[in-house]
Amino acid sequence: MDNFKFFESNVTTELPVKYIDNSISILYEKIHLDNFRVYISRIVGIMHIKVPYLEEFYKRGEELLYIERLNIHNSVIMEENGMIEDILVSDGQIIMYGTPLLIVRICNH
Repeated sequence: MDNFKFFESNVTTELPVKYIDNSISILYEKIHLDNFRVYISRIVGIMHIKVPYLEEFYKRGEELLYIERLNIHNSVIMEENGMIEDILVSDGQIIMYGTPLLIVRICNH
């Protein structure tokens, strides 16, 4: 099963974003697994990943990556405290509207 089919069948609810930068760049979605969220692109552009890798704790408000569109950097910011479970795109990849970007597990440390 590819990522798009998986997300079509598992995304349950769009959650409101807390950061204005995210309102431009992403949709923040709840999936069937408790405490897991998925970031989905709202724009077309080139992906630039800023986080070193998975399995690291990130605080709410930290920049995870940005999407470059028309030489403008559109930041994607951590909405809640948690860990990145999977990065679904690669650095430098051209992404389209609706592309799943990452899966985050919410945890309060």
